[in-house]
Amino acid sequence: MSAERRLIFALGARLGISAAAVERLSAREVAGWVEFFNAHEQASANDGAVDLSRLSREERRAMFHHGRR
Repeated sequence: MSAERRLIFALGARLGISAAAVERLSAREVAGWVEFFNAHEQASANDGAVDLSRLSREERRAMFHHGRR
């Protein structure tokens, strides 16, 4: 699948509309939504939360262990 097709389906999923509805949006609307979601992701990436995908299995397990076995 091309990058353009992936963008259409991803944007439709985020907006809760079909890919056909996304295709009916103007170029300005699509660019605005892409910019909005990119800014939102960048802001949430800097929220100080732990990225679980970067933790080892033992580190993730220790987060929920709380001293009990």
